[in-house]
Amino acid sequence: MSIISHLVHKNGLARRKEAQIKFGRPASPGLDFPSSPGLHCLPSPGFKIKKLKQNSPMDCEQVETDLPSDSHTEEDKKVNPDVEMHSLGSNSEASIPLSDGLFQSLGSTNYTLAQHTVKVRRSGQITDIHLLLDMERAGEVCDTGFDVDEINAFEPNRNCRGSKNDRSMSSKTRTPESNLRDRLFDRFQSVEAFNLKSLPNEMVAALRFFEHERKDKPSLNWGEVDMIKLGQYIISLCSATKELLESEPRLLKLEAPCYILGDLHGNYQDLVCFEKTLWRVGPHLTPANFLFLGDYVDRGDYGIEVVSHLFAQKLQAPSNFFLLRGNHEVRDIQQMFTFQQECLKKFGARHGMNVWNAVNDAFDCMPLAALVDKKIFCIHGGIPKLDGCLSELDNIPCPLPTPETQSSLAWQMMWNDPIAAEDMTDDVLEQLVGNKGFAYNEKRQTACVFNRAAFDSFLKRHSLTHVVRAHEVKQAGFEIQQGGRLMTVFSSSHYCGGSNEAACILVHNYRMRAIRIDTS
Repeated sequence: MSIISHLVHKNGLARRKEAQIKFGRPASPGLDFPSSPGLHCLPSPGFKIKKLKQNSPMDCEQVETDLPSDSHTEEDKKVNPDVEMHSLGSNSEASIPLSDGLFQSLGSTNYTLAQHTVKVRRSGQITDIHLLLDMERAGEVCDTGFDVDEINAFEPNRNCRGSKNDRSMSSKTRTPESNLRDRLFDRFQSVEAFNLKSLPNEMVAALRFFEHERKDKPSLNWGEVDMIKLGQYIISLCSATKELLESEPRLLKLEAPCYILGDLHGNYQDLVCFEKTLWRVGPHLTPANFLFLGDYVDRGDYGIEVVSHLFAQKLQAPSNFFLLRGNHEVRDIQQMFTFQQECLKKFGARHGMNVWNAVNDAFDCMPLAALVDKKIFCIHGGIPKLDGCLSELDNIPCPLPTPETQSSLAWQMMWNDPIAAEDMTDDVLEQLVGNKGFAYNEKRQTACVFNRAAFDSFLKRHSLTHVVRAHEVKQAGFEIQQGGRLMTVFSSSHYCGGSNEAACILVHNYRMRAIRIDTS
């Protein structure tokens, strides 16, 4: 917000008139500073600061300052036309977007001290975890504020957040005991994320062994590992992930900063490249959300490793690592392509089927769409034919083992495409006109294609600014369509022997930035 009107009001017009006389010209507003800016930067009693509205960051209402109407004279307005300030739109040169940090600071959530400290190698690997309470006892740090008696009193309940009704109570009705229980559980969950013996961390350690070359094995090889035991471990990992995914809504609501990744298709090498570039010390130590748009398996050689890696990260950081379902997270599709055979080859006929079914049981519970900052709609395939509001997506059943027959909306979000110019035949044009911009997807032999009119209508009806989707390979790893408001992202390079690049999208600071990853 402009400070000029405040300075003029605070110091009067005398200083400005003195400058006009001295320099023989109107003084520049930028040079008209008070003698003590540190003192005069606070609002005068006549100012009223309106309460901030936390709308979407893409269309945020700015801070508005009002002077009392009787404080403005005609002379004021002649000297400084901006003395009467109005709410500025986000496209105004004078408007300043509010940062996510400011939004958080204005919220009701209080910060709390983590119960532990971690030591990280230069490579990004976490090597040591210490509880602050232990360090306080040893005299390494002081006054952590942790109450040992309180922690001991609720020790038996640390694995339980309390009842659903208890957690849904307002802050006015919640008891100190329930607040303490939640705080202790959050701390316990945070410490558990760094427990090297936990299920996800042991899986990550196993994948590090798989990734690196050793004397007794090449890189991207399990060597002499007992694959039956590994399969049992993956089944346990899938079961824990399934339980977590079941608790999430079908339409996720996320906040920036957020990295969005597209198809991986069993390309473990590229997944590791993204990890080392974007969340080197783990998603739980990276202040951003990570959203994957589906198609984790098929066509590539390492589908089970990709899934295991993503599931382990999801369990480590459930509140900022999110996995949407793509059209290849379906049993019938995997039987036509390679993932089922990959499981059978790596784990044997009987045990391989158990692993494959466990993975797909988790796939059945994956969310289907996400909203970033209430303005950017993210799906795997494309926008669906949705007459109602976006909240209707939460009515899609979970689990969803047969999406084609169980939910037309889910199937479309997993399969739809924007219409390509070369596919615009007379028959397709007739369908588009008669079906509000949608037509049968001949290329996929299922679901729909949509045109610019359907896309614009979808954005307007749901107050959106952009759509980010995956589903189609792009030479540069991404493509911008529909007047810059539709972005397709593909995160597996050299797909099916091709020469395409891998990319991701960063949503941050009111920008959508395409990042191309050098996977060579």
